[in-house]
Amino acid sequence: MGESNKEKETVSIILIAYNAASVIEKTLASIFNQDCSSFELILVDNGSEDITYKKMRVAAGEYIAGKRDNENSYGPDTESLRLV
Repeated sequence: MGESNKEKETVSIILIAYNAASVIEKTLASIFNQDCSSFELILVDNGSEDITYKKMRVAAGEYIAGKRDNENSYGPDTESLRLV
């Protein structure tokens, strides 16, 4: 695969957070500061009881941010994907 093809590839990042208000901004800054410029970011708050979702919405900009109730602790990945 040549360099030109690598530039066109898109990386999908799914970030599921629970009560992560104290670290979510630093986590998102780390993602945004990567060398890869072609990515999609899907953010899901997994029923947090703090302000994680609010901070996600502010930092997400054009990226997807969703919130779900924390009813199924065994399957948040699959359930969260239904939000998007």
